[in-house]
Amino acid sequence: MKKYLLFIVFFALLIGMIYAADPQMLWQNLLQMRWMLLVCVGIWGVGYLLNALSFASILGIYPKTRSLGYLETLRVTIAGYAINYVTPLGLLGGEPYRVWELRRYIGLKAATSSVFLYAMMHVCSHFLFWIIGCLLAVFLMPNISWVLGVALVGVSLISVLLIILFFRGYRRGLVTVLVHRLTRMPGVGQRIGKWQSVHARQLSDVDSGISLLLLQHPGRFWFSLCVELLSRMVNVAEIAVLFMQLDLVPEGTLYGASYLVVAFSSLFANLLFFSPLQMGTREGGILLVLLKLLPTFSYAALLPVALSISLATRIREFVWIAIGLLLGIIRKQ
Repeated sequence: MKKYLLFIVFFALLIGMIYAADPQMLWQNLLQMRWMLLVCVGIWGVGYLLNALSFASILGIYPKTRSLGYLETLRVTIAGYAINYVTPLGLLGGEPYRVWELRRYIGLKAATSSVFLYAMMHVCSHFLFWIIGCLLAVFLMPNISWVLGVALVGVSLISVLLIILFFRGYRRGLVTVLVHRLTRMPGVGQRIGKWQSVHARQLSDVDSGISLLLLQHPGRFWFSLCVELLSRMVNVAEIAVLFMQLDLVPEGTLYGASYLVVAFSSLFANLLFFSPLQMGTREGGILLVLLKLLPTFSYAALLPVALSISLATRIREFVWIAIGLLLGIIRKQ
């Protein structure tokens, strides 16, 4: 019963987001998209299949995963992403749900370790995606200013540094270190410290499960990371399809320009991670990238384009959020 009440709240949040995004404008954009909506939904469907494959590779290191199955992993993956979209702090929504669903298959310790591992893999692929985006920007953006050049170098170096820190965390136990750092926070640090002392054994077990993947199953580790990165590259095709309809970007640079739009709009959105459905941050990111990619166009000319692309992606998101929330209610008995 509690589960259904929770998903009713999530559906209410989805309706609120649709209302905040202007239903009339969304409907007009939907009529303009027509068949392209199905293409965009299908592209992200392929992306989710790859996300689930990446997650399944991680789950394969734990016993009893045969009873789970790929379709169940896919259901939990999509539902988790849907919850992440409608909650302000992203990972604080979908990841606990995944742990809750998986614990009956592989136990709480393994479920927590695997979900934390996949979240780290997802974040790590983000950094790799941005590094590639910075390299593409050098070749595709004309007349890069020194400010933008410094920003690109800065993003690349920070991403490399964070990837190194993640790898160290994989080997040495990141959960315990993170919780220990939280104990230094003013106000709540003392309570977190007491909780850490009580659950020290469980935290150690989670860290052991995390290090297990890289140290004993390196093939699965690299496969999971590569597939997760591939899913992001597949999702770029959505923007390429929208660019094709707008006839704005030359065919030779279509995918590269689309990659930059996705990479840097997601970068801006993640800098403001508390924004549900990336409200406002996505439009600004798309507009800034378009202004750099197409310097001959004015701000006034590109603003409607950025809004059109953003609205199109939001419609696709609303569709997948609804699908994910429905899948979250449907549970394998």
